Amino acid sequence: MRYSGEVETLMSSDIQVLDQDIFEAVLCLAKDEACNLAAYPISVDSPFALLAEVQVCQQLTDNLQPFFNAVTYKRSELRVESGLILAFDDHDPGARRVIGFIDFIPRLRTQIADSTASVGSIVVAQSHRGRGVMTAMLAALQARYCVQVLDCSVELVPIYRHFGYSPAGPTSGGTNISMSNGVPKGEAWEPPKGLHRSQLIEDVKRSIREQLGSDEYHKAMGDLIADEEKQRLKVVEFLRGCR
Repeated sequence: MRYSGEVETLMSSDIQVLDQDIFEAVLCLAKDEACNLAAYPISVDSPFALLAEVQVCQQLTDNLQPFFNAVTYKRSELRVESGLILAFDDHDPGARRVIGFIDFIPRLRTQIADSTASVGSIVVAQSHRGRGVMTAMLAALQARYCVQVLDCSVELVPIYRHFGYSPAGPTSGGTNISMSNGVPKGEAWEPPKGLHRSQLIEDVKRSIREQLGSDEYHKAMGDLIADEEKQRLKVVEFLRGCR
């Protein structure tokens, strides 16, 4: 059965504060998919799965900051915003249960004709996959922004190619592919990470170290670093094949 539910677009410039239930639902979906959304390869049974979960949820929270507090660009009067595309459960419309989302940040200083958005995450609940939820959400995003840029793993490139995106190069960390469906315009805004985020990551690492013990922790960290390097080489080989 094809998806027939409601898709809604929320912009931080249009609402005062994001509904807490919506925020929690989006975080829960991101948490469930943290290992797939992380900037580095990691499995659900890895001792660092919790680290991926914390980093992904913190990044999402940072991206949605304009929904809760006014944020200006480079100490100027230019106010930045962020957006959410939400898909709701079509099996129980009255419950308005979020079963998918796209978070994005519009680029600054663009005109309507060349409006560009940077996509953070695209998530669909496993219970609703294969029914066109992602297609419906991307259509809603395309209706507002003619160009979108996003990052994905090498393995997901065919899916995004199906939606009209093309590889543009490696991400800054080199472990994923940057994709776009046009020529990006404007200035990209990224939320400041801040000391709180750094401290949170260190606290999680410390907790994992205490649970594993020092020797096992360093072995697991070595395996993670080795996997990251393999992923970078995979990205290089993939992009070489695209030339």
